[in-house]
Amino acid sequence: MNNKIIKHLLTRTNQNPRGDLDARLLAWLEQNKDGACCVEDLSEEIETSSASAYRSIYRLAAQRKIGFAASTYHDMSDMLRSFSGRTRVLFWHLDNDISAPVLEEWIDEDAPLEQGRLFGEDLASLSSEQLQGLIDEAKKLQIKRGIDRRYACISQAHRDKLTEVFGRIGITDPVYYAHSDDDISFLTYTAVASMPIDIVVDSGHGPTRLNCKALTIFGRGIVAATDSMFAAEEAQ
Repeated sequence: MNNKIIKHLLTRTNQNPRGDLDARLLAWLEQNKDGACCVEDLSEEIETSSASAYRSIYRLAAQRKIGFAASTYHDMSDMLRSFSGRTRVLFWHLDNDISAPVLEEWIDEDAPLEQGRLFGEDLASLSSEQLQGLIDEAKKLQIKRGIDRRYACISQAHRDKLTEVFGRIGITDPVYYAHSDDDISFLTYTAVASMPIDIVVDSGHGPTRLNCKALTIFGRGIVAATDSMFAAEEAQ
């Protein structure tokens, strides 16, 4: 949750509601703390319209009284797997350690500047060690955001591993990079003017030609095969 999302949520609800729906929702969450919930769960026990329930959820989320994620603002590809296909909003008790990556268009670009003043009035007041710590944290955040954009279609667990790997080289869009360990193996390429990525793929429905901005191929076998091919060429 960030200020940009909160401001938008406040446009989707009334800030001075009638009745006690907010209090009833919070009381219901106290009895249903285990994991994320959807409006359908709430509607089974609290008599209210779906529209009123959503307004209450938006309002409580904006007040930071509940955990919240919505497909409008977050990548929920992993979270929604155990819910119906119509579910687009989830909420949970704050005791849960649950989160979802924020979509690129809803990232609050001002947030790092605000967090940068945690140790004083401005950056000039920070010690060298504090500045380095801030730079390291900012770099980690930059890598994570880059991975979330480039690999939005894969699971959070795989993105976390990729964040760890790319954090070691400090970028998420290398022109060419290969990695292999016990957890994950891949080759990745980023198109540049001198190296366009023009491929033909066949997923079982016939060949398709693609001109790619980026290409990543996962699998220890293909990494090993590629290394062997390059080694054979160098030996000639």
